Amino acid sequence: MDTIYIEDLRIDTVIGLYDWERRIRQTVRFDLDMAFDITAAAATDDVDRTLNYKAVAKRVIAFVEAAEFELVETLAERVAGLILDEYPVRQVRLRLNKAFALRGARGVGVEIIRPRADQTVAGRTFVGVGSNIEPAHYIPQALQLMRARFGPLTVSPAYTCPAVGFDGPAFVNLVVAFDTGSDAAATAAALREIEDACGRTRGDRSRSRTMDLDLLLVGDRVDEALRLPRDDILRYAFTLKPLADLAPAARHPVDGRRYDELWRDFDDREQPLTTADASLNDAIARAAGTPAR
Repeated sequence: MDTIYIEDLRIDTVIGLYDWERRIRQTVRFDLDMAFDITAAAATDDVDRTLNYKAVAKRVIAFVEAAEFELVETLAERVAGLILDEYPVRQVRLRLNKAFALRGARGVGVEIIRPRADQTVAGRTFVGVGSNIEPAHYIPQALQLMRARFGPLTVSPAYTCPAVGFDGPAFVNLVVAFDTGSDAAATAAALREIEDACGRTRGDRSRSRTMDLDLLLVGDRVDEALRLPRDDILRYAFTLKPLADLAPAARHPVDGRRYDELWRDFDDREQPLTTADASLNDAIARAAGTPAR
């Protein structure tokens, strides 16, 4: 999906927990990546067929200037929701920086990815992606092949996680979503071919691998033969967390709970996750078709 972005939008607002923060205005900085298909606008050179980024910026400025939140997390969530509710974008990737909030640091903040609610329900395909052999090489390669095969991709943040069930290097994991006209069996077969193209060795799953592509969900379909929904969703942090990032409001077809609720209730003490290196996340975004900031 194409991206229209607004970089380093600076707005003064009331933000913070402490009494002194409630009495002053502080500058927060936003980077916004908004997934929007520019094909029609580019073909017609018609301004009415693109996303009016000036209107988006003015709306965000007005909202943030009037806000008085304690947490940057709340402010980020509300701004992302506002954009998704009022503008025809498929996804928002938002980075909020609260300048000089931590001594010795230029800023602290949050980065979130939020798709439109109608992108997280029936029809979307979700795939778990993992690698613990040269992930910086093989994950972008796999995403490029997936994009060529299935079209526009939406990607979660990538996380590192210790190998589960065997001794080996830590994995890098993420979840990818896309829309496809292929049936689930054909999609699963195509994912296996992409694994092979990335040097996947078959046989013992209890060992390191260049690429692991697991079909997690195809809309709300329940299919025992294809293992849909995949039981890894409820078992592993490295699957559930990135899925909750991409589709927080969608519901598990069998369990019935929202994915953000499932993650909230998940005991991840034995499966600690850390966000992957920023350079790897940028490489992943570029491979999926989202320009790096």
